[in-house]
Parts: sequence; C-alpha cells; structure tokens
Amino acid sequence: MINEVFDRDTVYWNAFYRKGLASNEPSLFAKYVYEKFIIENGGSLIELGCGNGRDSAYFLGKGLCVTAIDASIDAIEHLQDCYSENKKIELVCGDFVNYNYDEKLYNYCYSRFSLHAISEKQEEVLIRRVYDLLKVNGYFFIEVRSVHDELYGKGEKVGDDAYVWEGHFRRFARMGKLIERIEEDGFVVHEAAEQRNFAPYKNENPYIIRLIAKKEL
Repeated sequence: MINEVFDRDTVYWNAFYRKGLASNEPSLFAKYVYEKFIIENGGSLIELGCGNGRDSAYFLGKGLCVTAIDASIDAIEHLQDCYSENKKIELVCGDFVNYNYDEKLYNYCYSRFSLHAISEKQEEVLIRRVYDLLKVNGYFFIEVRSVHDELYGKGEKVGDDAYVWEGHFRRFARMGKLIERIEEDGFVVHEAAEQRNFAPYKNENPYIIRLIAKKEL
C-alpha cells in the first residue's frame, strides 16, 4: 500500500541531489510556460517539488518572485547557500501538499514531475489547495509521466497506477482522469497534450502529460 507521508523518498532524493546528478539547465517546460504565459505579465510563482531548483532559478532570473518547496533537505540547503542574499526567492523544506502557505496568493503554480511523487489521495487535496493559492486568472502548469510511459508497470505495485522501482515511488497519470479532477475543482483547462519529446533527458524520452489550467473565477 502507498505510504501517504510526504517524505516517503527523502533518503533517495537526498542522496541523488548530494551527488549532483540533476541537470542545472532549465527544463523545456519552464521555458515553454514562461514564453507563452508569463513573459508579458511577470508576478509570483510557486514551484511544487523544486528539486535542485533549476526551474525556480530560471523563473527568478526572469524577474519573478519565487517560492520553491521540496522535501529534500539537501536540495533546499544547497539552494539556500546559493540564494541567501536574494529576497525574491523563498525556499522551503517541507510537504507541498499540506504546507501552511500563510494565505499568500500566487500568479502561477508550477508542478513538473511532482504529481507523480504523491498518491492519488494527496493529489486530490493538492489540486484544491492550488486553486485556493492562485489569484484570479492564475495558471497551474503541470507535467507528469503518463501511464503510457515505458516505466509504467516496473517494480512493486503499491496502488492504482503506482509503483516503487529503483528505490523510489512513481504514480503515473491518466490524462482524462487528471483533466476531470482539475475541472471539478474549478479550473479551466487551456492546453492538454500527451506525448514524447516534452522532457527528453540523456537517453530517455518519457511519455509525458502536459496540462495548462487557469483559475478564471
């Protein structure tokens, strides 16, 4: 069964970030949403599951005020060392599903490869919270591995569409179900696509769902 706690895989991710294995270049997704949805407006953005902070750093460099949250203390402490003097970024080590955001509102919420790190129950809670975190006309940017990805089914099955493989948890998304849940919580879906070539990395080219939703009311 799925362990619902947020720090399920922190030992794995702390070791991963200590080794410096993650790319420091901004993702294609970060560049895409900035150029299409953010560039003319600026504002504030929260990244859920920021990892080594490469996309948060990209948005910060573009002039946004950024909140970056992740469960890995190694990742967050490294970012704190890098940005200790920068007042436009807030760095948080914690549970992005249940963290107390102090009623702060954002123009954008960015979630790349973080929804598949939480259970379906946690996702239901998170989507409702994101809606409340966003200002009117705010955007929710999502990339997540699809059930059509080649990693689907590998490892120990621990829940619906959820597996533990190579030391950490992944839950794969179904686009129709994700869209339905997003819309049930009040979002309007502006873009939804499911394909490869969204997130190529080294020899990998995962099958990804990319979803852009807006809080219009």
